Amino acid sequence: MDTFTRWWRSLCSLPIPPKIRHFIFRLAQNSIPTAQNLYHRHCLSSPVCPRCNLCYESVKHALFECRFMKKAWSDAFNLFLCMLWKCWNARNAAVFRNQESKPLRIEQEAQDYLDFYQAAQDKQRMQTQSTTDLDILVWEPPPVGSLKLNTDAAISPHQNRTGGGALVHDHSGKVLAATAFNRMGQMQPQVAEGWVLLESLKWCRDNGLNIQHIEVDCKNLITDLQSTNENLSSYGTIINSIRRMFSSLPTVFLHHTRRQRNTAAHNLAQMSIGLDNTWSWNSQDPCPFLL
Repeated sequence: MDTFTRWWRSLCSLPIPPKIRHFIFRLAQNSIPTAQNLYHRHCLSSPVCPRCNLCYESVKHALFECRFMKKAWSDAFNLFLCMLWKCWNARNAAVFRNQESKPLRIEQEAQDYLDFYQAAQDKQRMQTQSTTDLDILVWEPPPVGSLKLNTDAAISPHQNRTGGGALVHDHSGKVLAATAFNRMGQMQPQVAEGWVLLESLKWCRDNGLNIQHIEVDCKNLITDLQSTNENLSSYGTIINSIRRMFSSLPTVFLHHTRRQRNTAAHNLAQMSIGLDNTWSWNSQDPCPFLL
């Protein structure tokens, strides 16, 4: 009996599905339809791997070397290493404690141990990521010696009102002044954000607040303010008015911020909807809303 026959009989005796035995047999004969094999048979115009497009797709590349397969083999290799460790532990238990382990139990314990370890690692990474996400979502004060203005808009279809909130912080995070205001009618969200910013800039000017940094959570508003395109709509009038005010504030910087970082201005904007008159506060007076 030659070597191949013995190998084939051994393969046939394995407790695996027939389709897998058939695949392994074709694999041993190098007859599976990889791009390289099909190219040699003039069935394809290129032998390059259709997945990564980096190398010729040989059997070795298709099953082991392609970057799409390396992760699968990495996990299998990790299990193999755990199996070695568990086999050695089973040997020591048998030699020194007269405790025999069933082979299937060794395999299962290796898989369970690896799963437990990887789950713990994933949990630790998630906790680290959560901490990082919280850091990202925390409002940041302006540089020392400068002031930051945060604004936000709110729209109430039920009350047919558009409202806004604004507050100014110093570099220590202290709130120096705040305001909330509204008007009748519903605006489009982007128009409302522009209107609130314009009114907030006027409020800062009238109260002598020399701001250097402005944060809004509407990215489209910033894009429109930076655009050179002419807009003849009522929204365009608001944009042009803001630009003119910026021209008198040559050192002001406009920033986009996440909604989660703009919570204080958001809360003021929501509160503004229920106001009968404009509400303003400065650091000289007690504040019922901001501490």
